[in-house]
Amino acid sequence: MYPLSSGQRRLWLVDRLEGASAMYNVPVVTRMRGPLDIERLAAALTDVVGRHEALRTVYAEHDGEPAQVVVPAEEARVDVGLTECGPERADAVVAEHSGHVFDLSRDLPVHAHVVRLAPDDHLLVLVLHHIAADGWSIHPFGKDLAHAYAARLGATAPQWPDLPVNYADYALWQADLLGDPDDPASLLSTELAHWSAVLAELPRELPLPTDRARPRRASHRGASVQLRAGTGPARRVSELARRSGATPFMVTHAALVATLSRSGAGTDIVVGTPVAGRTEEALDDMVGFFVNSLVLRTDTSGDPTFAELLDRVRETDLTAYAHQELPFDRLVEHLRPSRSLASHPLFQVSFTHTTGPEQPLTLPGLRCAPAPTLLEAAKFDLDVTVVDEGPAGLAVRIGYATELFDEATVVDLGERFLRLLDAVTAEPRTRISEVDVLSAAQGELVRDTWPGAPAEPPAGTVLDALDARADATPDERALVFGDITLTCAELRDRVNGYAHALTARGVAAGEVVAVALPRSAESVVAVLGVLRAGSVCVNVTRQDPRAGHLLTDSGAVLVIGESDAYEGLPVLTPGEVSASSRPVAPPAPASAAYVVYTSGSTGRPKGVVVSHRSLANLLRAHREDLLTRLPAGRSRIALTAAFTFDASWDPVLWMLAGHELHVIDDDTRRDAHALAEHVVRERIDVVNSTPSFVSLLLATGLFRREHHPSFLVLGGEPASEELWRALAELPGVDAVNVYGPTEATVDATLAAVRGDEPVIGRPLHGVVARVLDATLSPVPPGVPGELYLSGGSLAMHYLGRPGPTAASFVADPHGEPGTRMYRTGDVVRWNRDGRLAFVARADEQVKLRGFRIEPGEVEAALRALPGVGSAVVVPREYGPGDTRLVGYYTGTAEQDGLRGALTRRLPDYMVPAALVRLETLPLTARGKLDRAALPAPTGDRRPSTSRTPRTDVLCRLFAEVLGLPEVGPGDGFFDLGGHSLLAVRLTLRLRAVLGVDVALHTLFEHATPAALDRVLDSEARTGRPPLRPYTPRPEVLPVSSGQRQLWLTDLVTGAGAAYNLS
Repeated sequence: MYPLSSGQRRLWLVDRLEGASAMYNVPVVTRMRGPLDIERLAAALTDVVGRHEALRTVYAEHDGEPAQVVVPAEEARVDVGLTECGPERADAVVAEHSGHVFDLSRDLPVHAHVVRLAPDDHLLVLVLHHIAADGWSIHPFGKDLAHAYAARLGATAPQWPDLPVNYADYALWQADLLGDPDDPASLLSTELAHWSAVLAELPRELPLPTDRARPRRASHRGASVQLRAGTGPARRVSELARRSGATPFMVTHAALVATLSRSGAGTDIVVGTPVAGRTEEALDDMVGFFVNSLVLRTDTSGDPTFAELLDRVRETDLTAYAHQELPFDRLVEHLRPSRSLASHPLFQVSFTHTTGPEQPLTLPGLRCAPAPTLLEAAKFDLDVTVVDEGPAGLAVRIGYATELFDEATVVDLGERFLRLLDAVTAEPRTRISEVDVLSAAQGELVRDTWPGAPAEPPAGTVLDALDARADATPDERALVFGDITLTCAELRDRVNGYAHALTARGVAAGEVVAVALPRSAESVVAVLGVLRAGSVCVNVTRQDPRAGHLLTDSGAVLVIGESDAYEGLPVLTPGEVSASSRPVAPPAPASAAYVVYTSGSTGRPKGVVVSHRSLANLLRAHREDLLTRLPAGRSRIALTAAFTFDASWDPVLWMLAGHELHVIDDDTRRDAHALAEHVVRERIDVVNSTPSFVSLLLATGLFRREHHPSFLVLGGEPASEELWRALAELPGVDAVNVYGPTEATVDATLAAVRGDEPVIGRPLHGVVARVLDATLSPVPPGVPGELYLSGGSLAMHYLGRPGPTAASFVADPHGEPGTRMYRTGDVVRWNRDGRLAFVARADEQVKLRGFRIEPGEVEAALRALPGVGSAVVVPREYGPGDTRLVGYYTGTAEQDGLRGALTRRLPDYMVPAALVRLETLPLTARGKLDRAALPAPTGDRRPSTSRTPRTDVLCRLFAEVLGLPEVGPGDGFFDLGGHSLLAVRLTLRLRAVLGVDVALHTLFEHATPAALDRVLDSEARTGRPPLRPYTPRPEVLPVSSGQRQLWLTDLVTGAGAAYNLS
């Protein structure tokens, strides 16, 4: 037995971890026309296997260590299977045999099968396992096979010179070359030091524009797309390489890096590339696994020109090639990235640049040509190969993981790469941000069609709508609160009364008036009265501890309220106001209408000033895009939002447009059951609320009642997939999702709730929505970018905050001169039908243990579990540098059951460290989730640390294998320095001590003693007792299975020397 090379050890561990599969097959399919002699082909394959030890090696395990066992040449035979079929079945047969699964402990790593299409037309499917051969090996293998086949056709054995060394010699030599890891002067130590510095703080995953979230465990199902570039780019790649002192590989590598950076991957771009690993001439003609993987890390920050980026890439690549002796698996073991079965460690994108088309296997007397292997396994998220085919130009193949990407997305990415390559090789001094990576069709969509267009501003204000309605239908009910009802005419007269009263109190146009009334119909009247007077309205509540600050900050000169205790300000009470039909001069459309306060990052609320024109724009947009969806006739609309929340304007505007507004009192609007009863009793047609509260309404059974709202408007926060699907499937209910920051006057986009994917939809009439990158350039469809809004709906400014105003309201480089756009801070993407999908807040992304995590993704997985109602996931600091996810949920589900279910849905690094069950999730006065009110988890800092006697045994075994004095029940095996080989040793100790067989992947998924203890009974293969001396022994000892077979042979054939060992 011989040790494995480092590369073989890595593949052996993958085989143990993930189980036998075809992922590391190396299939070669050749179309052969002519008289193929299958018997002699089999003999020739056997000859080649006899020549190359790697092809007749199986892999045993000894004391937890893998070992090569070389099968004697005379015992190594290759059989060639045969299937006779027509062309219609050929692909299926080829795919079946290309996907042949090897048992590395028993099978020779060679499989051959012939598909006979006609007497002189065959497909040869030859499959080598990667543990025995790499891509380079196909050339010496094919040369030797052709030589041996020719000899066998002549009825002789092939004659060839002995190989200088065998693969086992290479494995031993490699170990000597690397030296002792404890010797700081050894090659291994110096290489590890170099790579540790190069890859310090490496991002564990490259953020790619995937179509779906990463599953907990990669399936490795793959597909590929093929693209071509003409001879022009191919020629310019070579010319640029020569001028720059680079290679074509470096040029295309730099282009790929730039493409990924322009596709949302950031500025720290990591790709891997294979290197032949045949650094000694003696290895050139040997079949074996020598290939190594290099990690190439490129910094694209600072918006370099392509020439500057190429300089960076050249330096990166040359340095990497100078340090290529370090085996990739040793690097992974040393760096100890957080282990996950969801993605490849250290890099998820592989890149290769080769020259010349694929060369087929050739056999004498046959016309041979390469044929498709039909095996699509995804080792990486993306596997990019560029082939320079000379006069034919460049061929680009991109393999991809189908569980992450749709084909159209990968095609877009490939075409983006080719466009960028074409542009930068033509003009290398172009900055990568200046390259137009969009196709003409995409450019038209994301620049002109999808963003929407500004509209001419309305001539008047929303008060004109009130007057028009009062004139047209004076006796229609407009406003209802409890037993109080106001007709359209009564509403207008009360509004006019407030305007006259404010003027009489000396309040001038443009001055701020605070409305601080208890929630009632009068609240609506007073707000409209302030606007009618030309003053600026700010809503405050007595219960708000910030009320004093808001009054001071806004510069309010008067308060409409029921007492006089408002920071010494004069007060106008409703009793002092008389209805009046006397008209009031209209306010100027460009003047301020109201101020609404939003939370500030510094803790100091910011006042957003909104003009009459912007509010009128919103009413017009609702008339065009939303109110047309309501049932015919007048609808009864519930106003549930707090008046301090700008969403309260939506129902008020719908009332001005002709509908009946019902103001819901505070106790009812905050209680889902009470609101549901009110909706049924008052026959409410339309409810506008946050997704969090709509989830509670669903749980009350409201939408199963005889009467329920026929129209739902969601807004204020992202909707979960679970809620989205539930609303999409509700019969008799039309639901829409509106999105908009306060700075864009309540609503900016609208989406019908349809399908499975929550979206925020398309811009409302007159709104322009652009998805831009860091240089304010439009991003391609599917690529995340920041949302910028412009058009007539923008607010005027932050009150008294010129700095934040200038930072958030910026010049619009895509609009007319002098126009502005608002930077929302929301990360979104265009989907393929031109609707916007919310991705995250730009500042909500969490990075734990090097992984970038969107808490919303974890929330969606938690909400989807049985027994969970609402859920939210937030990062919490457990100590300096120790940030963990904590999940909060409502419902009946038990925490332990949820944790197990989440580990089956999410990568381990995304599973919350703690789960906290609450009766209800805390909401703010505006109905949004109150994150500040979420309680800290209680109990042990490492939540899953319940101890059993078996947990203590597992802690001892963990410590023993890791060489540590002590391990706690919540300590992670890999966090403490464990790696794949130590994991194998731990499984052996578990078998010996506890009598259980634990699959390697189970240890990866449940990496703490406490977690492993919980799943041992269900995940482990029990019933294998530890090997031990038996005392006392039975009087009659049984024979082993092997002994029984030889005893029976002896009985049947008689005594002989056939089984003697000599």
